[in-house]
Amino acid sequence: ASSESKHLLISVVNALYEARDVSFYRFLSSLLDGSFNLEDTSLTPADCLSVGYLLSCVKTRNFSVNLSSCSLSDAGVNMMCREMEESSNICISSLKLDSNKIGPSGVESLSQAIQKTSELRLLDLGSNKILPIGAECLSKVFQSLPELTSLKLDYNGIGEGGAVSIAQNLCYLPQLKELRLYSNDIGDEGATSIAQNLHHLPHLKYLDLGSNKLLEAESLAQAFQSIPELESLILANNAVGEDGALSIAQNLHYLPQLKELNLYGNYIGDEGCISLAPSLSHCPHLNILKLSANEIGNAGCNALVPALYHWSELKELGLYKNRIDDVGCNSLVSPLLHLKHLDAIVLTENSVGEECRHSIKQTLNHVKDVLL
Repeated sequence: ASSESKHLLISVVNALYEARDVSFYRFLSSLLDGSFNLEDTSLTPADCLSVGYLLSCVKTRNFSVNLSSCSLSDAGVNMMCREMEESSNICISSLKLDSNKIGPSGVESLSQAIQKTSELRLLDLGSNKILPIGAECLSKVFQSLPELTSLKLDYNGIGEGGAVSIAQNLCYLPQLKELRLYSNDIGDEGATSIAQNLHHLPHLKYLDLGSNKLLEAESLAQAFQSIPELESLILANNAVGEDGALSIAQNLHYLPQLKELNLYGNYIGDEGCISLAPSLSHCPHLNILKLSANEIGNAGCNALVPALYHWSELKELGLYKNRIDDVGCNSLVSPLLHLKHLDAIVLTENSVGEECRHSIKQTLNHVKDVLL
């Protein structure tokens, strides 16, 4: 929807709020065709009251609400939730509140309101600042969200304490398929707590614990057997090292459906890559492998060569910012020629000479993006 149409919609919602006529609100919600989208529209506190009242009146099943980047802050969320709490049952299936400067106070109000949204399947609170106390408040209402399949809490500063609170209540989210906790400084203790409770999430397909100051991956790797449907594992920008890579390698056979493995920036080195490479044959559906910024040299690169022949579905291979030279780069050419679905190979910021780069680009002309 255009910016003009979103502002017009807000004007209509505000006018109806003045009338306080539930039938008009329900008629409006039926006209919205299951979606209320005000993304990137700055809302005043008065707007938030009107929106909250609208949401309390919704009786349409599978109703999606997108309030991303609406400048809500705690004050706006408190206003909105004050109206939502008047309803005995809120029929919302998707609620996006990312990038709104929401803190613990706003999350406390939201937690009270969403207890009445038993049909909620997606909750996005990414890029706010809910902190550990907000994560604790939110986790206490997980038992009211049995249908939740996606929980996004990236960039929220929940720390170790917040991660532990979430982990201890994952038992109430048996349908969860997506858990995003990128950049929350949860540390090894927080990650271990999450790992120890992954057995409650047998249908998990997407797990993002990237940029969380993890120094080991043993606890997480040992939990792989509890999440056999996992398709994406994001551990970028941690520091699990070669020991972490070895732990992951020893347990990858539990993840036969894995499609994406992102270990960017983990200092796994040649030894880590050598441990990891053969175990990746257990993941025949792998289509994204990111091993950039890992101090991998020719030895690690060569270890990947046999494995590449097993990944007929590979679309993206990231190896930039490593220590690979012409020898290692050339060793990749033959297996890459067999990958008919490959869209991108990234080898920038290595020690590859100009002549080698030119030759490889010519040879891999079937690949859309060859970045050397």
